[in-house]
Amino acid sequence: MSLETLGTINWHALQGCYGPADKVPILLRKLATVTDKARRSELWDDLWNAINHQGTICEATAPTVPFLVELLQNETVPNRHEMLSLLGALYDDSFVGNQDNATESSETKFERESSIAVSSYLALYLQLLDSSDVRIRLNDVRLLAYFKRYSVQILPQFLALLKTETESAIRTALVESLWALTKPAQTYAPLFESLFHDPNEAETVCWESACIITELSKITGQPLPDDIVELFVEAIRDLSTLDSDSKLGGEHKRFTASSSLYNFSAELADTTIINWLHLLAIAPDDIIPRLASSLIRIAFPDDLRHGWGSYTLMLPTNLTDAQRIILTALCDNDTAWKPVPFRLLQSSNLTPILSNVLNSVGLPKTRETLCAFLNTL
Repeated sequence: MSLETLGTINWHALQGCYGPADKVPILLRKLATVTDKARRSELWDDLWNAINHQGTICEATAPTVPFLVELLQNETVPNRHEMLSLLGALYDDSFVGNQDNATESSETKFERESSIAVSSYLALYLQLLDSSDVRIRLNDVRLLAYFKRYSVQILPQFLALLKTETESAIRTALVESLWALTKPAQTYAPLFESLFHDPNEAETVCWESACIITELSKITGQPLPDDIVELFVEAIRDLSTLDSDSKLGGEHKRFTASSSLYNFSAELADTTIINWLHLLAIAPDDIIPRLASSLIRIAFPDDLRHGWGSYTLMLPTNLTDAQRIILTALCDNDTAWKPVPFRLLQSSNLTPILSNVLNSVGLPKTRETLCAFLNTL
C-alpha cells in the first residue's frame, strides 16, 4: 500500500463523518510533508474528525488505516508518532474476531472493519517497541495496551522492554499497560512490589505501582502495606502540589491517593478525611472547589450519584461513619461555605462551591438544610 494508490480508491463513494470522504486523501498527503506546528494541528484535527468524530467510526475509517500505517513507517513524515494515537482511537478489542453478521447495524460493521484493519498490523506495532524514537515507543506502548485479545504476544515484549527502557514516561506506560493486559490480575504482583520499592525507580513508576498494589489488595483481600498508606497520606498533606501541573501534582495525585485509601477501611478513611479537611480549611480560595469536590467524590461513590446538575434529591436513609464525618465537618467549617468566584465556570458571581457539589450528588445544598438532614439521621 502506498500513498500513490490513494487515487485508486473512490473516496467520494465512501461516507466520512461529515459526508463523502473526499478530503481524506488530501489530508493524508499534506500530513506526509507539512511541518508547521499550527498548520499540522489543523490538518490532524480535520483528519481525526473526518474518520472518527467524537468516537463515531464511519465507512471511510477502515480504508484509511493502511495509509496511516504507511505514514507511521515513513521516517521522513513529521511527528509520525501521532499516527499511533489515531490508530488507538480506531480500535475496539471487542470487535476483533467477530464474524460478519448480515443483521448487524452499519455502525457496528464499520467498528468491526476498523478494528480488524488496525489489529492486522500487530506485528509492526511489536517491532516498533524497538524504535529509537522515544515518542513512537511511548505511543506504541499505549496503543498495544488496548489489544487485550493479543496479550499473550504482547506481555513478553513489554516485560523485556521494562528491563532495558530508561525513559520514565515509557516505563510508567509499561507498568500501566501490564496491569491493563494481565489476567489474572495477581500474576505480576511481585513485579509491581519490586518497582515500588526500588530506590532508583522513577517517581511516576513507583506511584503507578503503588496504585496497582492497592487494586490488587482489594482483589486479594490483603491489607494495604503500611508504606503505601504512608505514601498516600503524605501526598494528601503536601500543599506544595496544590498548583502543580505535573503528572503527579495537583488533583490527580491527591484524588487517586484519597480514593485508594477510602476503599479499604474506616480507619484509613478517617485518616484521609482529616488531612483533606485540614487542606480545605487552609487552602487558597481558588483551590477549594477541587478539594470539596474530591471529598464528596470519596464519600459518595459513583453508584450513589445522580449526575451533575441534578436537582432531584434522593437522600440516603443512613450514612457510613466516613460520610457522617465529612458532612458534619462541612457543616462546621466556615471556610468551606464561604462564597468565592467559581473560576472554572468563568463566572463573576459569588457562588458557594459546596452548594453545587452537594446538589450534584443529591444532598441538601445549603448549610442549614444539610445540618437539619444530619440531625434527622
